[in-house]
Amino acid sequence: MLYRFIKICFLLVLFSVVFVSCGKKWKETTKVGVSFVMTQNSTGMLTLTSGTMNIGEIDFSGNRKKGGDVSFLDVEPAPLLLNLRNGVAQSIDHYDIPQGEYTSINIVVKTVPQNTSPAISLSGIFTYTLTVADDDSDSVVESKNIPVLFELNAGQSFSMNATATNGGSEIVLISGTPATCEITLNPYYWLATITEKQFKNTDKYEVNGTETIVINETENEDLYALIVARINQNATAVFK
Repeated sequence: MLYRFIKICFLLVLFSVVFVSCGKKWKETTKVGVSFVMTQNSTGMLTLTSGTMNIGEIDFSGNRKKGGDVSFLDVEPAPLLLNLRNGVAQSIDHYDIPQGEYTSINIVVKTVPQNTSPAISLSGIFTYTLTVADDDSDSVVESKNIPVLFELNAGQSFSMNATATNGGSEIVLISGTPATCEITLNPYYWLATITEKQFKNTDKYEVNGTETIVINETENEDLYALIVARINQNATAVFK
């Protein structure tokens, strides 16, 4: 009887140790860096060279097979100004995220305007050909470049269902093994519905002494509406 009692007590203690150990295991974290990159391509008539984003907050929500779900909201005390360049990733922060096998992770990035800095801006070059007559009345094709400036002065949210590098939704984070979440924005997709004719027919404004296609809520509003309708689409988040 005493032996049986001791055995039960031993099993209870062992179970408690294992339970506590497992609980601690799923609380162990790994550092996950977050970086942003702008797609590096061109539509032929439009080449984007740079851009900025004012990040106001990042919302993380993940479902794990074991250890419970994980969520947090990182609100920046002051909007974080992010400089975007074609194909160049820029890291902004590191987060301590509990390890585990995540069946899904959703990330929402919210941008906000800050003082004179828009929530999102893009700079690039619109290129088109123009046929003109030379001194001998012969037709000559000339290439013309006009700077383009897009400004979004309203807040915007980008919601992304993250994937692993293999494209799957299951993401494994291991304590002590750093990871990176690379968020890719595709502004070429935002501007993809604007035709060459529409770019040519835009109103031009002088910016720093140069004739420029300015697109915002007060200049070339029709093109602005086309971009805003697509701006929160086609962003991706990949854990590496």
